[in-house]
Amino acid sequence: MNVACRHDFCSLDRWEAGDYNPVMKVVDIFNIQRKENLLYYRREYRGEAIIELLADTLVTPVEFVLEQRPMGGYSIHVSLVDAIDYPLVPIVSGLKSFIADLDLKGVLP
Repeated sequence: MNVACRHDFCSLDRWEAGDYNPVMKVVDIFNIQRKENLLYYRREYRGEAIIELLADTLVTPVEFVLEQRPMGGYSIHVSLVDAIDYPLVPIVSGLKSFIADLDLKGVLP
């Protein structure tokens, strides 16, 4: 990992191996149900995510949306239904990566 310091600000480069978080891991998303939606370019889902945090396992309901962009590709929006006692940025990032993998595999209903 490279650290580049300029003036009083320091920034860390991203891991070259991808987003790796040794403290948090998304194990699975189950009970995935598709919500009714009239927009063909937007798919809305709800389910339950199993997340490992340090030595604890958390099961929390999640809602997520896959929206097709006008120029191709998808954007993924994730929201946690219940409040959790852990920083949201790594959890949402991990969930987005996991959901993208599920979509590429064709597992989503």
